[in-house]
Amino acid sequence: NLTLPQPVEAVGAYIGAGLVISFVVMVGWLAIGRKRSVAIEDRIPTPEVVEPLPLARPLVRVFRVVSFSGCALLTLAAIGIAATGRVADDAGTGDGAVQLSTIKAESSKQAWGQLENDRSVLGGVLQIGDTVYLRGLGTHAPSTIEYAIPTGYSEFVAVVGIDAGSRGGGSAVAKVLLDGEQVFESATLTSESEPVEVRVPLGAARRITLLADETPDGQKSDHVDWALARFERTP
Repeated sequence: NLTLPQPVEAVGAYIGAGLVISFVVMVGWLAIGRKRSVAIEDRIPTPEVVEPLPLARPLVRVFRVVSFSGCALLTLAAIGIAATGRVADDAGTGDGAVQLSTIKAESSKQAWGQLENDRSVLGGVLQIGDTVYLRGLGTHAPSTIEYAIPTGYSEFVAVVGIDAGSRGGGSAVAKVLLDGEQVFESATLTSESEPVEVRVPLGAARRITLLADETPDGQKSDHVDWALARFERTP
């Protein structure tokens, strides 16, 4: 559920509330159905009463208890998973910041898939390690993404890493170029790496290029997230 394409800012609420509502509806429906069946049985004369098998009633009771308990436990477990998921706080990204996911790239090319805005290249949420990010770019190495820098912005900021959808695989090196000159290069990123913060002064540059280079182990699962990628103004 956490990796389905849905609004990530409400993923915990959707899952938790949805399961609770479903559970309440099922219990209510069973209760209503029980009352209706008893009312119908009261109106229909029974010519003969057939005694149930000796084990029938105890088995029915056990089945009901186990079913009810299982549904309740699964519901609580799912709510707990949704509630404990970490979501990165992007409230402090600065007044007037421009998220790259909200503007069109001048050019974009990558080895597999297509550039995704506010989604991983797999179409799920942006997640590096155990942290989900609400904004950012999802791509696959090797990739090259170029943007024109808006007037009045002085810094590029992002968090880069291998998306959790790589499931333990994937590796890449992230780079940032300003007007074709490299100004940032990360160490080799893997699924086990901590997210790397990128903070690059823009100066008088007019174009920025985000690179994700493959490593000698090839391109398999090289899903790279540029989370919270944005232009910021100097306070």
